[in-house]
Amino acid sequence: MSRSYRAEIRLQKALREKLFRQRVRAKTGQFLERYQRIYASLCAQGTSDLLPEEMKRLRRDLDAIAARLDDDPVEARDISMSVGGYIHNLSSLARAAQEAFAQKEAERRAALQRERAAADAARQKVFFDALATMHPITAHFAAQEIDTLRQEIAAGTIGDSDIAARVEAIRQHAETQVAAWKETTCAEHQAEAVAAQVQDIEDTMPMQENAKTAELREKLRTIREKAAQAKTHTDDLQQELQAAEEEADAIAVSEDLRRACAESVVQELQALGFDVGCQLRDGIVEIYAQKPSGKRAFFQLAKNGKVQYTFDQYQGNECLKDIEVVTTKLDQCYGVHFSDERTLWENPDRLSADAYDVTNSNTMGRN
Repeated sequence: MSRSYRAEIRLQKALREKLFRQRVRAKTGQFLERYQRIYASLCAQGTSDLLPEEMKRLRRDLDAIAARLDDDPVEARDISMSVGGYIHNLSSLARAAQEAFAQKEAERRAALQRERAAADAARQKVFFDALATMHPITAHFAAQEIDTLRQEIAAGTIGDSDIAARVEAIRQHAETQVAAWKETTCAEHQAEAVAAQVQDIEDTMPMQENAKTAELREKLRTIREKAAQAKTHTDDLQQELQAAEEEADAIAVSEDLRRACAESVVQELQALGFDVGCQLRDGIVEIYAQKPSGKRAFFQLAKNGKVQYTFDQYQGNECLKDIEVVTTKLDQCYGVHFSDERTLWENPDRLSADAYDVTNSNTMGRN
């Protein structure tokens, strides 16, 4: 007897969740390693002095990813996606800060030390103490107002008790300018940052194309164009990128599912004494197996979860026994079972070797 079936791969919820978590954990771990290298490079460049709050945030997020990676990879991924949304801008911001402020800050501190050493008025101590703790970029934007205050102190036109309050007011005004500079600088590099995030997602997608991957690539292309044209708010782009990354994970997990099923089929056929071969043709995984007696089995696993399998060159009902062994084992041991199973054809007699060539069967959809 020979039989051919068409069905759909279904995984038990626990196994599907396991594959998903494995996928997310591995990918997030790779991003964590990359972000840690970027962090170390930024530290070596002195970025912690120029952008201390941004660097503290990055350090906290990296620690949070590492702490959650094993037990809660999904939460770790979400934090990683958040980091991906700002780390590229942080690198651009760090380069701009180095170019614009690093040398000037060194010169400012050297001049401040000389002034403080030369000052003979105790009333100037508050002024110099405040300047010594002012953030480098803030000090740059506050420079003109600081010079004015310096002149007032020297001329005695400002009271001792008013110096600290005046310095604080200057600091607050300068910090609003710093925030505006950061926003403008990040906006100038938005297209570059989004393009890097899009590339990250594309790099994690399966190599084999199908309708879903083609649709996702089109979405990513649109996101890239929106960033280049600066027509979409950054927060909205980040939401679209997050949705695209989640979709990419789902596509990859589906491919992991097919791979797990294929590996399980191969193992069970080998356990039944089949010599097994496997190939990928036109996006379909084909598993072909044969026993020394001539009995044959052939499986086709499509990307959409559809599976077709054939057992032939059997006498009587022997093929039903092997079919039951394979499908039962897959269900019991691996959580893989076939739903919506339909018999395509059956032949109660033993077919001749050339009556049905399973290796040339091409009856499955390619999507």
